[in-house]
Amino acid sequence: LKLYHASRSGQAVQTLQGNDIDVVVLDTGLPDASDCESIRSLQRAGPGTSIVVYTGNTNPKHAEEVQALGVDACLIKGRVSLEDLARHVVDSVERRSAKKGQFDQKHESQTAAWGLFFNDSPVPHLLLDTDSQVAAANIAATKVLGLSVEELAGQHLDVVLKLFKRQAGSFAAKNGARSFEINSWPTNWAGKPAKTVALTPSKHVSAAQAANESGATGTAEHTQFLAHVSHELRTPLNAVMGFAELLQAEIMGPLGHEAYRDYAGMIMKSSSHLLDLINDLLDLSKAGAGKLCISADWFDLVSTIREAVATVSPKAKQDEIGVIFEADWKDFALFGDKRRILQVLLNILDNAIKFSDPGGKVEIRLSSPRQGRVQFEIEDRGAGISSEMLPKVFSAYAQQENALVVRKGAGTGLGLAVTRELVALHEGKIEISSIEGLGTTVMIDLPVEPGKID
Repeated sequence: LKLYHASRSGQAVQTLQGNDIDVVVLDTGLPDASDCESIRSLQRAGPGTSIVVYTGNTNPKHAEEVQALGVDACLIKGRVSLEDLARHVVDSVERRSAKKGQFDQKHESQTAAWGLFFNDSPVPHLLLDTDSQVAAANIAATKVLGLSVEELAGQHLDVVLKLFKRQAGSFAAKNGARSFEINSWPTNWAGKPAKTVALTPSKHVSAAQAANESGATGTAEHTQFLAHVSHELRTPLNAVMGFAELLQAEIMGPLGHEAYRDYAGMIMKSSSHLLDLINDLLDLSKAGAGKLCISADWFDLVSTIREAVATVSPKAKQDEIGVIFEADWKDFALFGDKRRILQVLLNILDNAIKFSDPGGKVEIRLSSPRQGRVQFEIEDRGAGISSEMLPKVFSAYAQQENALVVRKGAGTGLGLAVTRELVALHEGKIEISSIEGLGTTVMIDLPVEPGKID
């Protein structure tokens, strides 16, 4: 036997995708996914691979949920001996081997019967059993999918179609086609009902597809234009900020009038606001082109939140807004891009302070991790968001239009659009709840593995 060990669900999925594994023994409670999520991920990564759950969870409801997902067995630690576990593993391996042997036998006996129609066709064909699992595939299908007949055996149609859609573009182009069509019809296999599925190249382009292609071209041009303009604006703006800083510090000598130093400060403040706007535009243009990325590593989430609080504190103090953050632990390790998470925090805190009245406060709450994920909330008691505008807050082109927003000097609204993209890149989610006149709460949920940073 060749054994593989994985301490996280994601690592197990990668191992399963890269190797021909007969059986997975899953000790539940992995840090990066719930038990059911882990099982579903493993089933998607290795259709037909046997899964034996070996858990210390004695809750009968948990066992029912796990067995409902179709695992081979759910064994409780302390109630089942290691010998029984080994027997279940061996049984699972033998059942899978027998299934493979049955497939090989059927494949050999039937190939000659339909070889001229099926195997020699230049169009990819699959033969499915009554459970919509692959019973056979022709040579064209194996070439398009990049898998052998044996590797396709037992794969569910849904899994194969996803792979088809990823690979079919180059296949269609080689056949002078613009797209492909999936056709199917009933047939018989080994004396039982079955279904044949064919992937047929097509030169016809639907109106919807043509519109999508045109829209994609327009979006790409718009994104490229934004990126170019943003870059051209940043260069002179950095020079403006540099010279304003020199004037404010009177590096070359006294300015001659006290008001000039204030004017230089105003230039710095306005330039900084413009630079933030340009950076948001650049991030949005990258997100639109699919080029916005993160550089992930372990970092301390608690210290990053404290860093964000320290950054906004001068502005909050000036506006007479209290910013409160309390945590039950000194450090909390998160795998992600620290710079981007800090950007997310600053965007939300800046909005919370901006729309709070003097004497108000902004609270940051960091929850205890659950099922490999952590949540933190940023709550203010400021202006709030109307029910009409709440669904639009993440749009890059929507902003509240009322007297309070104008008085507060709101920005363009790009910050939240960028924030959503950055959270999504971390495989997280962001939600906003608000009541107009009472305040707003922003919740961010991220995958995390708690621990200390070396």
